[in-house]
Amino acid sequence: AIGDGPLAMKTVLTAGKALLIALLVGCAAPEGPEQAIRKNIEGLETALAERNPGDALDTLADSFLGGKAGQLDMDKEDARKMLAVYFLRYHKIRIVVTQVEVQLDPYEPALAQATASVALAGGERLLPNSAGFYQVESRWREIDGDWKITRLQWR
Repeated sequence: AIGDGPLAMKTVLTAGKALLIALLVGCAAPEGPEQAIRKNIEGLETALAERNPGDALDTLADSFLGGKAGQLDMDKEDARKMLAVYFLRYHKIRIVVTQVEVQLDPYEPALAQATASVALAGGERLLPNSAGFYQVESRWREIDGDWKITRLQWR
Protein backbone atom coordinates (compact mmCIF):
# COMPACT_ATOMS: atom_id res chain seq x y z
CA ALA A 1 0.00 0.00 0.00
CA ILE A 2 1.11 3.56 -0.67
CA GLY A 3 0.17 4.89 2.77
CA ASP A 4 -1.58 7.99 4.01
CA GLY A 5 1.19 10.59 4.47
CA PRO A 6 2.27 13.61 2.36
CA LEU A 7 4.69 11.44 0.38
CA ALA A 8 1.84 9.12 -0.59
CA MET A 9 -0.29 12.06 -1.77
CA LYS A 10 2.63 13.47 -3.80
CA THR A 11 3.15 10.05 -5.43
CA VAL A 12 -0.54 9.80 -6.37
CA LEU A 13 -0.54 13.36 -7.80
CA THR A 14 2.62 12.71 -9.83
CA ALA A 15 1.16 9.48 -11.22
CA GLY A 16 -2.09 11.30 -12.01
CA LYS A 17 -0.22 14.04 -13.90
CA ALA A 18 1.73 11.45 -15.89
CA LEU A 19 -1.49 9.63 -16.81
CA LEU A 20 -3.18 12.89 -17.87
CA ILE A 21 -0.21 13.86 -20.06
CA ALA A 22 -0.18 10.39 -21.66
CA LEU A 23 -3.91 10.64 -22.40
CA LEU A 24 -3.59 14.12 -23.88
CA VAL A 25 -0.70 13.08 -26.10
CA GLY A 26 -2.53 9.95 -27.18
CA CYS A 27 -5.68 11.94 -28.01
CA ALA A 28 -3.90 14.70 -29.92
CA ALA A 29 -5.38 15.44 -33.31
CA PRO A 30 -3.47 13.95 -36.22
CA GLU A 31 -1.13 16.28 -38.08
CA GLY A 32 -2.98 18.11 -40.86
CA PRO A 33 -1.58 19.34 -44.17
CA GLU A 34 -0.76 22.84 -42.92
CA GLN A 35 1.12 21.49 -39.91
CA ALA A 36 2.98 19.00 -42.13
CA ILE A 37 4.06 21.76 -44.52
CA ARG A 38 5.18 24.02 -41.65
CA LYS A 39 7.13 21.09 -40.20
CA ASN A 40 8.81 20.51 -43.59
CA ILE A 41 9.71 24.21 -43.83
CA GLU A 42 11.31 24.01 -40.36
CA GLY A 43 13.15 20.84 -41.44
CA LEU A 44 14.42 22.57 -44.56
CA GLU A 45 15.60 25.54 -42.47
CA THR A 46 17.47 23.15 -40.14
CA ALA A 47 18.96 21.17 -43.04
CA LEU A 48 20.36 24.34 -44.63
CA ALA A 49 21.72 25.69 -41.33
CA GLU A 50 23.37 22.33 -40.60
CA ARG A 51 24.72 22.09 -44.18
CA ASN A 52 22.82 18.86 -44.84
CA PRO A 53 22.04 18.77 -48.58
CA GLY A 54 20.37 15.35 -48.46
CA ASP A 55 17.65 16.45 -46.03
CA ALA A 56 17.18 19.71 -47.92
CA LEU A 57 16.78 17.92 -51.25
CA ASP A 58 14.36 15.38 -49.72
CA THR A 59 11.88 18.26 -49.39
CA LEU A 60 11.89 18.79 -53.17
CA ALA A 61 9.65 16.79 -55.51
CA ASP A 62 11.35 15.00 -58.40
CA SER A 63 9.46 17.40 -60.71
CA PHE A 64 10.79 20.45 -58.78
CA LEU A 65 11.33 23.72 -60.63
CA GLY A 66 12.65 26.88 -59.02
CA GLY A 67 14.38 30.18 -59.56
CA LYS A 68 14.11 33.91 -59.16
CA ALA A 69 10.65 35.39 -59.56
CA GLY A 70 9.47 34.84 -63.13
CA GLN A 71 12.21 32.29 -63.90
CA LEU A 72 11.75 28.58 -63.33
CA ASP A 73 15.14 27.58 -64.70
CA MET A 74 16.38 25.31 -61.88
CA ASP A 75 15.47 21.64 -61.53
CA LYS A 76 16.26 19.34 -58.60
CA GLU A 77 19.74 18.48 -59.95
CA ASP A 78 20.53 22.19 -60.38
CA ALA A 79 19.38 22.76 -56.78
CA ARG A 80 21.76 20.01 -55.61
CA LYS A 81 24.66 21.67 -57.44
CA MET A 82 23.76 25.11 -56.07
CA LEU A 83 23.70 23.75 -52.51
CA ALA A 84 27.08 22.03 -53.03
CA VAL A 85 28.66 25.31 -54.18
CA TYR A 86 27.05 27.28 -51.35
CA PHE A 87 28.17 24.76 -48.72
CA LEU A 88 31.74 24.79 -50.11
CA ARG A 89 31.85 28.58 -50.16
CA TYR A 90 30.38 29.19 -46.70
CA HIS A 91 31.29 27.15 -43.64
CA LYS A 92 28.80 28.94 -41.42
CA ILE A 93 25.24 29.37 -42.63
CA ARG A 94 22.57 31.29 -40.80
CA ILE A 95 18.96 31.17 -41.94
CA VAL A 96 15.86 32.68 -40.39
CA VAL A 97 12.42 31.97 -41.83
CA THR A 98 9.59 34.21 -40.64
CA GLN A 99 6.06 35.21 -41.61
CA VAL A 100 5.21 31.75 -42.92
CA GLU A 101 1.72 31.57 -44.41
CA VAL A 102 0.27 28.33 -45.74
CA GLN A 103 -2.84 28.21 -47.91
CA LEU A 104 -4.44 24.93 -48.86
CA ASP A 105 -6.04 24.68 -52.28
CA PRO A 106 -9.81 24.70 -51.66
CA TYR A 107 -10.48 22.52 -54.70
CA GLU A 108 -7.55 20.08 -54.60
CA PRO A 109 -6.64 18.79 -51.11
CA ALA A 110 -3.23 17.54 -52.26
CA LEU A 111 -2.07 21.04 -53.27
CA ALA A 112 -0.97 24.04 -51.20
CA GLN A 113 0.99 27.25 -51.41
CA ALA A 114 3.30 28.79 -48.80
CA THR A 115 4.98 32.16 -48.55
CA ALA A 116 7.71 33.29 -46.16
CA SER A 117 10.33 35.92 -45.51
CA VAL A 118 13.84 34.46 -45.41
CA ALA A 119 17.08 35.98 -44.16
CA LEU A 120 20.12 34.02 -45.35
CA ALA A 121 23.75 34.69 -44.46
CA GLY A 122 26.92 32.75 -45.11
CA GLY A 123 30.47 33.26 -43.94
CA GLU A 124 33.69 31.84 -42.63
CA ARG A 125 33.82 33.37 -39.17
CA LEU A 126 31.60 35.45 -36.92
CA LEU A 127 30.53 38.00 -39.55
CA PRO A 128 28.85 36.91 -42.78
CA ASN A 129 30.60 37.36 -46.11
CA SER A 130 27.25 37.37 -47.86
CA ALA A 131 23.70 38.08 -46.72
CA GLY A 132 20.33 38.48 -48.37
CA PHE A 133 16.67 38.92 -47.58
CA TYR A 134 14.13 37.16 -49.75
CA GLN A 135 10.38 36.82 -50.19
CA VAL A 136 9.85 33.17 -51.02
CA GLU A 137 6.78 31.58 -52.62
CA SER A 138 6.46 27.82 -52.81
CA ARG A 139 3.94 25.37 -54.16
CA TRP A 140 3.50 22.05 -52.43
CA ARG A 141 1.99 18.71 -53.44
CA GLU A 142 1.24 15.70 -51.30
CA ILE A 143 3.05 12.78 -52.90
CA ASP A 144 2.68 9.32 -51.34
CA GLY A 145 1.74 10.88 -47.99
CA ASP A 146 4.61 13.41 -47.91
CA TRP A 147 4.36 17.11 -48.75
CA LYS A 148 7.02 18.11 -51.32
CA ILE A 149 7.93 21.42 -52.95
CA THR A 150 7.09 21.43 -56.65
CA ARG A 151 7.78 25.11 -57.34
CA LEU A 152 9.94 27.66 -55.51
CA GLN A 153 10.46 31.29 -56.47
CA TRP A 154 12.23 34.08 -54.62
CA ARG A 155 12.72 37.80 -54.99
